[in-house]
Amino acid sequence: MQAGCRKVLGVFLALQFLSSVASSPLDCPDVPVISNGSYFLLRDSSPGEGPIVRYECDEGFFLKGDQDLTCVLKDGSLQWIPGPPMCQEKLDCPHLGSLKNGYIEHDGCCAPGDVVEFF
Repeated sequence: MQAGCRKVLGVFLALQFLSSVASSPLDCPDVPVISNGSYFLLRDSSPGEGPIVRYECDEGFFLKGDQDLTCVLKDGSLQWIPGPPMCQEKLDCPHLGSLKNGYIEHDGCCAPGDVVEFF
């Protein structure tokens, strides 16, 4: 009898389980490499769930995009979704100085993406 088959009432029935996720990180394509960053395996495959990798940026860089990627079966092939993030260089914004007749409120200052409120 062939592996994965069972004889039932004189008929061979092929048993196959189709899953939307990878069963092993080895089944997945290579994890996308990003400049100025790295990744590590956050969670290995488990029944019904594919592996997840997490990206981190090198010092002096910040992550733009999704931090975690999951290996899934999509359109007939295994792939990492969503797409890989990017590590962008942290640039210091110029000091804001003082505000006449008001004040500035912020948590640390000042890199791209920081929020500053003027009162």
